[in-house]
Amino acid sequence: MQPTIVALGEVLWDVFPDARHLGGAPLNFAVHCRSLGADAHVVSRVGMDDLGDEIVRAVAGFGLPLQTVQRDPAHPTGTVKVTLDSAGRPTFEIVRDVAWDYIELTAEAKALATKADALCFGTLAQRSSQSRASIQTLLSLARRARLIVCDINFRQSFYTREIVEASLRASNVLKLNETELPALLGLLDQKSGFSKKPDFSGAEREAVLRLMGIFDLELVCVTLGERGAILHTRGREIRSPGYKVKVADTVGSGDAFTAGLVMKLLAGAPHEAALDYANLVGAYVASQPGATPPLSAETLGQLVAKLPRPA
Repeated sequence: MQPTIVALGEVLWDVFPDARHLGGAPLNFAVHCRSLGADAHVVSRVGMDDLGDEIVRAVAGFGLPLQTVQRDPAHPTGTVKVTLDSAGRPTFEIVRDVAWDYIELTAEAKALATKADALCFGTLAQRSSQSRASIQTLLSLARRARLIVCDINFRQSFYTREIVEASLRASNVLKLNETELPALLGLLDQKSGFSKKPDFSGAEREAVLRLMGIFDLELVCVTLGERGAILHTRGREIRSPGYKVKVADTVGSGDAFTAGLVMKLLAGAPHEAALDYANLVGAYVASQPGATPPLSAETLGQLVAKLPRPA
């Protein structure tokens, strides 16, 4: 049976000096879930402007429903200004007071939340009080959902301890990367015994288990880039090595990983199989240009035998 999956949060444009690209982790996640066979939706808000019109056309082109992509006559479509230094290193400015800061609690969004099998959200779209209230209310309505995933996605200074704690309490799954984990533990005053990149030998595992106990989390997934990922349950620690690919760019690969993990967990796959599949989907997207390259279960099935694994 086709699962209903809902992504909540920002949809925006990354604006480079010479180009712009459609972005936003919730949109990327929803697109990948749709490609993998889900009835996927994104709840967001864009302006009544040309950039908003382009997003609406793009969302429709991805095959996603438009009923929960709200239009805002008073605020512009969200943008991220990307500047490059002489070495090509990017600096990002996430523009404030834009349409996705004003996501409304519409009847369509509430109805969708009540029937969803899974929801995924992050912290960025909760930087404003209105979107935060709407997102938290939608999460509270998702009583049917088997998975409520907080993909933490720390961005600049757009998160607080209050936002993070409320997000974790509303979730049963936490997904983050190896640099976000120490930042999260520091924010929550949880001593971990490590400062940068954890190796999950003792103190790190204990810190994750404390988080799971405090916030009643069922799963915590930590991605390790090309080294794969670790999935923590209350009783086990499952490691899955990454797939070796020639990286085109990593934009959207984390969102693809999350989509793969959610799809397999909803299908009842064992944790090991779900984690391996998530690594495969993430690696495939990293091997392709852009955040949302064409993706299908059939393509992945053909690809899996061709990708070498780390020793």
